[in-house]
Formats: sequence, C-alpha cells, structure tokens
Amino acid sequence: MKWKSCNRGIRAHKLCLEVFYCLTWNVFLAWYESQEKRIPEELVLCKIVDCIQMVENNKEDTCDSVRKIEADLTKLMSPFGVFKSENQARSKLFTLWDKYGVMVTSLLQFLKAERTGNWKLHLHSIQHCSNATSLFCS
Repeated sequence: MKWKSCNRGIRAHKLCLEVFYCLTWNVFLAWYESQEKRIPEELVLCKIVDCIQMVENNKEDTCDSVRKIEADLTKLMSPFGVFKSENQARSKLFTLWDKYGVMVTSLLQFLKAERTGNWKLHLHSIQHCSNATSLFCS
C-alpha cells in the first residue's frame, strides 16, 4: 500500500469521527435540555476566547483561566457519560459508532506518538489500542 492511500484512509476516518461527534453532541444537547437543564455554551465559549487571548498576550493568570474552563467541562462529562450509557443500552448502532470513535482516537494518538517521537505517549497509545481492540471485540 502506498503511503498516499494510508493518509487518505486516515483522513476519511477523521472526517467520519468528526461527523459522528458533531451529531452526538447535537443529540446530547437536545437530551440535556429535555432534562430541563441548560448548558451555558456562550459562557464556556467566552472563557475559551479569553483564555486564548491571555495565552497570546502572555498574561500570568492563564492557568486560572484554564482551570475554570476545565471545571466547566468536568461538570459536563458526568451527564455526557449518562447520555452515552443510556444510548448504548438502547441502540447497538450507537454502541458500534462509539466504539469506532474509541478506535479512531487510539489510532490518531498512536500516529501522534510516532510522528513526535514521544515514548510515553507511544506506550500509552499502545495500551489504549489494546484496550480499544478488546472493547470492540466484546
């Protein structure tokens, strides 16, 4: 196989993964709002923009800004996990696509490790690939 073909295949997987995550996020937002909750997207996006500006201007309180964003995103991870587990129990197709996402993410992490020469990331990605493979086969 030529490397050009490999790059095209990886690009196709990345595009499929991006579409899946966009669709999943939109359904998650609808599900979350049906729980009579609202995600403060504008607030989080404003914090991200402020953080980017702080990094560009080399301000010292950048770490605090990153911690605030991390706290907001951590609050979303718990409901997102509930959303995923409910949909995995309800739909085998959702489960398949979720596992596909894990596999492609493992591939991308491995490629990054190889291209940057990061040994720790290489070991972590190999472990993640083996976990993802066993997850996909179950």
